[in-house]
Amino acid sequence: MTETDYERARATAERELSKLLEERDEIERRILALRQTLSGLAMLAGDETQTGPSRTGSVTGEIRTILRTATEPMTVRHVRNTLVALGYDVGDERSSMAKVQTMLSRMVVSGEAIEKETKDGKAYIWVRDYAGNDLNVMGKRLKESMARAKKR
Repeated sequence: MTETDYERARATAERELSKLLEERDEIERRILALRQTLSGLAMLAGDETQTGPSRTGSVTGEIRTILRTATEPMTVRHVRNTLVALGYDVGDERSSMAKVQTMLSRMVVSGEAIEKETKDGKAYIWVRDYAGNDLNVMGKRLKESMARAKKR
């Protein structure tokens, strides 16, 4: 194989990986929506035993999933409200907002998310997993845009 063949193979593999990551993001968005639906239906039915199975991981893991599947920047309040919709007992609003803020700030420090100023205040965008492996579609577009802006 020539160098050009390797470059073509790499480009093909990168396109396929990007497509699969986009599909994963869409599947995770759908899973999150279904978990919220199940949690809400269980609450309406008065069946508190059914809210547990919708919660499959740690709060930090859920926040990662919420950010990773978001289609727009997420404020602390939006993330907190999504956790509540998933059936998490996050406590009173003030302390739960502080907990979510702390977790999001740690994700920014670790490079998993970035903070962006929006009309609603500070919001967060997922850019990579804690192993540094992947970007969601929105994170990719933002990083590409930032790179283009730096070149100007």
